[in-house]
Amino acid sequence: MSGLTPVLTNFLKLCGLRQSRIDNCDLNTRLYHDLGIYGEVAEGCMEVLVDDYQVDMTNFDFKTYFPLEFPGKTGVSRFLLWQIPFARRIVECKADYSPLTLGMIEAIIHSKQWPESPRV
Repeated sequence: MSGLTPVLTNFLKLCGLRQSRIDNCDLNTRLYHDLGIYGEVAEGCMEVLVDDYQVDMTNFDFKTYFPLEFPGKTGVSRFLLWQIPFARRIVECKADYSPLTLGMIEAIIHSKQWPESPRV
């Protein structure tokens, strides 16, 4: 059984995770790095924040935390990465994505707002 709050457990269920996966999560669990959530599934989880928890996602930048469903900058590169499975892993391993932990998600749910990105 996980040590997550009911709010986070419900969030993960709404994102489509099975209870057996939820049971292995804690506040430091990262959506992409640990749970492998990315692309359309990650978009769906962010929609859960908006639709079910009324979070203002104005400041959210998807590409900071998650790879797209099909990485690549052009249609040709996306096609090649889709056709050659190991190439996608190579590209994604080299990409740096900021961790988005369940602890962060819980804080965002309670504040009802995605925090502003630090200005450079």
